[in-house]
Amino acid sequence: PLVYVLDGQNSFDGATSYTGTEWGFEEVARELEKQGKIPEAIYVGLDNGGHQRWYEYTFCPSNDGKYEGGGASLHMDFLCKEVDPFIRKHYRTKEKPAALVGSSLGGLFGVYAALQYPEQFSSIAALSPSVWWADRAILSLPKVPGKRTRLWIDVGTGEGESRVKNLSALYERLVLLGWQPHHELRSLVVSGATHSEIAWADRLNTVLLFIFENR
Repeated sequence: PLVYVLDGQNSFDGATSYTGTEWGFEEVARELEKQGKIPEAIYVGLDNGGHQRWYEYTFCPSNDGKYEGGGASLHMDFLCKEVDPFIRKHYRTKEKPAALVGSSLGGLFGVYAALQYPEQFSSIAALSPSVWWADRAILSLPKVPGKRTRLWIDVGTGEGESRVKNLSALYERLVLLGWQPHHELRSLVVSGATHSEIAWADRLNTVLLFIFENR
C-alpha cells in the first residue's frame, strides 16, 4: 500500500522541518506494523515548494489578495501524472489507489481532493484543514460524480473557536454531499490540541489506523 504525505519536510525528519519538529511517521508506522495493526506500507513525503505552498495547496485565490492561491489542480496533476507513475514503476507498490495525508493547507488540499478527485485515493486524512481559506470557499465546492473517498477530518480546541466551528460546518457539508458518518467520514475534535506539528504527530497513530481500516 502507498501513502502520500504532504509537507514532506515536516513528516519524517526534524532536521528538515521548518518548526524543528517531525511527525515521526516512520517510528509510528513501524510500531503499528510490529503490532500487526496496519500492513507494511510505502510512505512518500511530498515536500512543499516553500513560498509556493499557498499556491500549491489551494484551489482558488484568496479573496483579500494577501496570498497567491489556485494551483491545487496543477499540483494534483503533478502528483497523479508524474509522481505516482514514477513511484509505481520503481517501487514495490501493491495496490491502487493510494492514500493521502495532509495538515492545515495540506488538509484543505485533502478535502479538495476528496471532492474533485474521488477515484484517485482510497482514503484521505485531512488534519486541521484550513476551511477558512477564501471565506470558506471549500464549503461551496461541489462534489464530482463518482465514489466517495473515505475521509478523516479533525481539529484541536486549542486552535481557536472559529476553526472548531469551521470543522463542524465542513462535516455538515460533507454529510449533505452524501458521506456516511463513521463508515466513510470520521470527524474528531481533540481537546486542547493546537495547530502544530506536535499536535498532529500526537494523533498520527489514530490517523494511520483509520487509513488502513478494513484493508
